[in-house]
Amino acid sequence: MPWYADVASRFVDVFEFVSPDEYRGRVSDRVRDTGQQKQFDVGEFDRVVIDRVRKSLGARDAYVLHPSVMYNLFRRYWNEKAPVGILTSHTNYSPLPDPGLLDPELPLPEEFVAVRFYFRPSFPATPENREFANAVIRRLASHRAVIILNTGFQVDDHEDLDALSEVGVYRIDEWMTPTNNLRLQSQIISRATAFVGTYGGLSYLGPYYKVPTIAFYSDSHELVPAHVDATWRLCQATRTPLTMMHVGDAALVASTLDGFGA
Repeated sequence: MPWYADVASRFVDVFEFVSPDEYRGRVSDRVRDTGQQKQFDVGEFDRVVIDRVRKSLGARDAYVLHPSVMYNLFRRYWNEKAPVGILTSHTNYSPLPDPGLLDPELPLPEEFVAVRFYFRPSFPATPENREFANAVIRRLASHRAVIILNTGFQVDDHEDLDALSEVGVYRIDEWMTPTNNLRLQSQIISRATAFVGTYGGLSYLGPYYKVPTIAFYSDSHELVPAHVDATWRLCQATRTPLTMMHVGDAALVASTLDGFGA
């Protein structure tokens, strides 16, 4: 995975050592026991994965750089109890390296928009949000090819939209596996003319690959202001727009642009 090429010479994926079902169950156990999905300390599941990786690589004495280092460093800032200097003095935003060529066997068009809608607290799985997301896909597909980035499997509480089949819509579920999905999604987003989908983790890949992004939400109370600020800083550094939009504003923007002939 080229995301980590500047800090590690080798990369292994967690799904080489645990199945999606085991992963989902272990994360559910962490949430039940700690009330957190994020790893603020080295838990039982982390120790299991670390042990399996060490054995696989024959590196029993390897040091561990654990996510808790980052989470605990920024925790007070995320909770709005520390100044932004905590973030700015420990971060550097720069484009990600090229994730590599797409498999030539993938039956994809040369020019396309990458799309992934999934459900989370700021974009819950309501009938209205499902219809909204499908309407966006239909509108995009009427102008250009659309590639849906659904993985076909679920490893956390984020459910993918079951997008409707439309002319001009391409699905790649059958090409996705737990071990290749991040690389494949990165390759597709990096070559897209734009990324459109749910505001959240995957939407940040657009700016990191200098791809303009539109990301939607429906419940502003579930947005974390510190995350929104970090997103703005990322876009400023990469000079790539990420437009966050409430679903209620989309129709107004669309009608306004149609009025200008855009």
